Amino acid sequence: MVAIRDPGGQIAPRGIRGERGVRARVREIVAHRSVLRLLITRDLKVKYEKSVLGYVWSILEPLLLAFVYYFVFGVIMGVGTEDYLVYLLAGLLPWLWASSTINASTGALTGQARLIKTSSVPREIWVLRLVGAKWVDYVLSLPVLVLFAILYRRAPHLGHLALLPFVMVVQAILLTGIALLLSSISVMFRDVKNIVKIVMRLLFYFSPILYGFEKIQKLPDVIVEFYTLNPFVGILELNRAVWFPDELHNAGISWISAVLPTIVLTAALFALGWTVFARLERAVLKEL
Repeated sequence: MVAIRDPGGQIAPRGIRGERGVRARVREIVAHRSVLRLLITRDLKVKYEKSVLGYVWSILEPLLLAFVYYFVFGVIMGVGTEDYLVYLLAGLLPWLWASSTINASTGALTGQARLIKTSSVPREIWVLRLVGAKWVDYVLSLPVLVLFAILYRRAPHLGHLALLPFVMVVQAILLTGIALLLSSISVMFRDVKNIVKIVMRLLFYFSPILYGFEKIQKLPDVIVEFYTLNPFVGILELNRAVWFPDELHNAGISWISAVLPTIVLTAALFALGWTVFARLERAVLKEL
């Protein structure tokens, strides 16, 4: 077991901390950033050190999934173009980062109960470490997309490529808010884990991964409006627009109109997750 120490090098004392404001929480998280790096590194080592294939697993899962969807929708059903595999990977890779983080967030606290209860490390760190580790997995899988883009002679759109780091930051904030919310309420209500699994499976098909947003715009306005409540729509469309710059044009939207609803929803979900996590902290520590 890894001994978590505070920045001063002392083992953190047991106990429940008092109420903290937002600024105090942020300062405390920043002060413990070295602990966050340690936990992310630990998670990655645990995942890969005893694995025969190691890093290969980061690219094998999305690659196999992409091939299956390509065979079913691209070959059998004749959907998409000859570079449909690149089209799939461009949406599938950021989705896998999202789905793996959200599904794992329901056990982010319960799986580390002993360390959480016996340390004064900010409890948000245990959620942030999950988002960070899954982000590293996502980045490690990107060479697969680049490789197939080269094979299919798909050059990135430099303007949209420059937006990719910004889109990653937005997605990281969104996932942090969702993970803070789910990690805390799943301690209080254990059924949340099973509900999340079902919701994520449904959300996969209600997100522009296998198809583009322009397909949805052909539907009645009420369906389109409901569909755009999905915060991942803008994120996935902008990821795909790096390799398919006509994607946004075909949908009749600009990158600004694609990202603005996502930013608003991200801010709302992050605020909700942060608030619920802070309010439930004492109750969660008693349940762990």
